[in-house]
Amino acid sequence: YVGYANGGLLTNFVSENPRCVIVFDELEKAHVSINKILLSIMDKGVCRDNKNREVFFNETLFVATTNLGADAEYFTELSDEQKFEYRMGIIKDKLAPEIINRYDSIFQFKALTPDIYGNIVRKFAKQLSDNSEKRNGFEIIASDNLISFATKHSYDPAMGGRPARRFIEKIVLKP
Repeated sequence: YVGYANGGLLTNFVSENPRCVIVFDELEKAHVSINKILLSIMDKGVCRDNKNREVFFNETLFVATTNLGADAEYFTELSDEQKFEYRMGIIKDKLAPEIINRYDSIFQFKALTPDIYGNIVRKFAKQLSDNSEKRNGFEIIASDNLISFATKHSYDPAMGGRPARRFIEKIVLKP
């Protein structure tokens, strides 16, 4: 049974939106009970909420992410195939085989390049400008020089895109 009182967030959402995508971000950090529920849903295609209503997941797409084996990106001496094998070894050590076997495909992502990271910085600068215009009535224009400066000084491939927002807030919003 999933949910409490009026049903559950997951079951209510899926009953109203049966053709949806559900993302389990950083699956390795999920509580064991979440993995059991996920396994049951993926196995049977159905789940009951606390009101004993059946919710069908047969048109639902599940996506799970993990950072397990992410350090392989920094092993420059390994081929992409060797990196994939390294990652899969760690995933198999940390996640139950029943969970891994329920997924049709496993994709690996590469670390962010400075060019892609610059796009993330630009996105956060635009969000900051839009929010400032709504709240304060003035627009912040992020020049290419600002984007380049923020990219150069906040890019850390090990941290992904998260530092971009903090750096933009630090050098633009706070001052």
